[in-house]
Amino acid sequence: MRKTTCCCGPVPQFYADGGDYALADGTTDSLRGYDNIVLAMGSRSNTALKETAEKVAGQVLVIGEAAKAPGNAVLATGDALEAALKI
Repeated sequence: MRKTTCCCGPVPQFYADGGDYALADGTTDSLRGYDNIVLAMGSRSNTALKETAEKVAGQVLVIGEAAKAPGNAVLATGDALEAALKI
């Protein structure tokens, strides 16, 4: 399994093994060939991204404030641990 870290903005397209992304400066690229993808974005509950990802991914886990806002770092960290154990 390949691992990488990417600080990115919008994810306009998901694939079974990755996704396209855009940086703040307008640069775009694609990450492909991954078993798992972890996104950390925003601080408001929003199911639109989850619904889009579910169309191509076998498993989508929503944690932290994306699942239930408002939250805090302690709750989000606990959610992250639970999600990691499910992967």
